[in-house]
Amino acid sequence: MRPGRPPHGQPLGFERWATQTVTFPGVSSSDRRAHDRHPYRTAAVLVLSNGTTFKGKTLDLGKGGAGVVTDLPVPINAVVTVRMTLPAKAGGVAPFEAPATVVNCSLAGSLGGFRIGLQFGSMPASAASALAGALP
Repeated sequence: MRPGRPPHGQPLGFERWATQTVTFPGVSSSDRRAHDRHPYRTAAVLVLSNGTTFKGKTLDLGKGGAGVVTDLPVPINAVVTVRMTLPAKAGGVAPFEAPATVVNCSLAGSLGGFRIGLQFGSMPASAASALAGALP
């Protein structure tokens, strides 16, 4: 038996954490999503105000935002224009272009890049209509 470890087959003591609620300083309930996300895969382009573009692929989509994977990190709190096409309920596709804020960015090697969390801002009626037509 190694020092500091219980005998084989004995609990490690982790079970006491199974029922505890974990909170993180600075993360309030207002930081949580207000809308569900739905799996959705399509090509997307994120454009910074200086014209820098990041090509990526969406992971999920909802009324309030989207998850996108890019090859390069995008600065947190950056305001970007999101461009992609969405399926239209009447058939075909509808273009989507709307502003969003980067709320998180983390290396996601299993996804082949950086996972970018986007929160949509006030969007044009055409983008809102395309989004509503694409969501269940």
